[in-house]
Amino acid sequence: MSETATGETLREASGPHVQTFKFTVDGRHFESAQPILTGAQIKAKASVDPSFGLFLEGHGHDHDKPIADNEPVDLRKPGLEKFYTAPPATFGLSR
Repeated sequence: MSETATGETLREASGPHVQTFKFTVDGRHFESAQPILTGAQIKAKASVDPSFGLFLEGHGHDHDKPIADNEPVDLRKPGLEKFYTAPPATFGLSR
């Protein structure tokens, strides 16, 4: 235990503290020990089809942002990062 400048006693954590970074993909919650992940890494962690698009939900009046597979995303930013996926566009082609 250690003492602060005001004389309060602090209990030191046993073992190293590992910070995790939280985010959601399609409403499912995930955590990462890495603060920066690429779009492809986020999709892989969420078991999303690699051909799907990944989008970061905008806050307030901000627009949603497409995230490329090789684009880094910093999860250290405040708040829970919310992502969603969408299948590749077919542009009206029938299957």
